[in-house]
Amino acid sequence: MKFKNGLRKGPFLAAAAVAAASLAGGVIALTGGGASAATLTHVSLSVSNNAANVAGSGTTNTAIYTWAFTTKTAATFNKITFSVPAGTSGTLTPTVYGITGCTTKTAAVATTLVTLTLAGCAATAATSPVEVSISGFKNGTAATTGTSTITTYAATVAKDTGRASYTFANNTTAVTVTVPDSLTFTNSATAVTLLPIPGGAQVTATALTLKVKTNAKTGYKLTGCVVGTNKIKNGTGNTIPQQATAVTTLATGVSAFGAKAAVSGTGGTLGATWSTTKYLGYGTACAATTGHSTIMKSTGPVATNTLTLTNAARLAATQAAGTYSGTISYQLTPSY
Repeated sequence: MKFKNGLRKGPFLAAAAVAAASLAGGVIALTGGGASAATLTHVSLSVSNNAANVAGSGTTNTAIYTWAFTTKTAATFNKITFSVPAGTSGTLTPTVYGITGCTTKTAAVATTLVTLTLAGCAATAATSPVEVSISGFKNGTAATTGTSTITTYAATVAKDTGRASYTFANNTTAVTVTVPDSLTFTNSATAVTLLPIPGGAQVTATALTLKVKTNAKTGYKLTGCVVGTNKIKNGTGNTIPQQATAVTTLATGVSAFGAKAAVSGTGGTLGATWSTTKYLGYGTACAATTGHSTIMKSTGPVATNTLTLTNAARLAATQAAGTYSGTISYQLTPSY
């Protein structure tokens, strides 16, 4: 791209030059002092990157802002101002075409105003195409559409003014993820069978496992009881009672049913009365959350807690024959 007399023959200046030529047949004269600024023509603003730096986005979108216009008034310009969106910042480097002879050109932004300061410039004729390209901008902190006001100055006097539109786009996308309350429970066995001999040794069933995973903020409680009268019984009303206190081995000569428990997995603990080595009967009420019935618990969310239950029975020699049955009920209560 070649330049002549300080003018770049780019798209902005070419259009402005045609407009200037169309005015050559007439003379515009301004007389008198204190008149308000004249209106710039062929005003435009282009931005190399119009993505805003929305607060919290963590990004820094930088850009080159290029203003183009045609002067209305002949003057020796020493300053040009440009309004910009709130939050615009940066360390600026200006390039100016159409105003010649300048010994220094500096630009700075404060609040919503960019000030281009010029020194040593030659006089610029009326209807001269001008282009000001300023690099180093950090775009504002909000998406916005508006106009940039351009004002030229000679000494302290405003000479020409004009407006160019701009649009800065939001550089963020809001993401909403809704996480539901979640609790999963699994039971490895829906039935166990024990075959103790009256007056014989303690008999244990194959261990069963209960698993819990939940996002409950303050955890969960897993309770258990034997439904009904809290006893294992037969069709004629004979019963095998729950083991009342924790023991390493169910006592000889007494009929009793109980279990020992173990917990694995981060965050899970046994209820206060349960043990990995001692047998204990289940709770007297399925809805209870304290005492014997609280088998496993946590105080926060857990990925997976596994409860291993080993049920056992022992019979007195006088225990009546028959098929004894009962139902162990588990109640899982999350605390979201």
